[in-house]
Amino acid sequence: MMIEPIKIVILLITLIMAGGLYIIFMSKNLVNRNQAYTKLIDLYNEKYLKDSVWCKVRFSSEKHFFKKLKLTPWNGSGLLVLKDNQAIFLYSLREDANKMFNIKNSILKWVGIRKIYNGVFSWFCIENNGEQIYFTSETGFLSINSDKSTKKIFEHIKKWS
Repeated sequence: MMIEPIKIVILLITLIMAGGLYIIFMSKNLVNRNQAYTKLIDLYNEKYLKDSVWCKVRFSSEKHFFKKLKLTPWNGSGLLVLKDNQAIFLYSLREDANKMFNIKNSILKWVGIRKIYNGVFSWFCIENNGEQIYFTSETGFLSINSDKSTKKIFEHIKKWS
């Protein structure tokens, strides 16, 4: 059975257009995320970021992390701050929505890469009071060096615990 050439052309055009839309979506997402980081840094600089160690991360709730069908492996982006035996996860402009963990009372777990559901990103988990939040380093548009940079963050947190 032979496929008509016009159907092949239509299929190729559709695939190219879908790829273009995906690139536009991801580019817009990257710009929005950078603006969100800037807002978080401006808002929390004095109270949390000054005299602390912090990094940009992506996060996933436990529910989202184990979900089989999803557009992205993370819920969003934020800042992970280490200050005074606390891991403070800043992801919202509403201060009461952010998470604070006592490092000494938390369980840190290296998860690594879970290709089936979460792409080629490396992850670690902070568990506190039964709540698990998964983190991966912010690597920009691609996942290049995710393993190396996420492992570096994880090892740094382990030193504090």
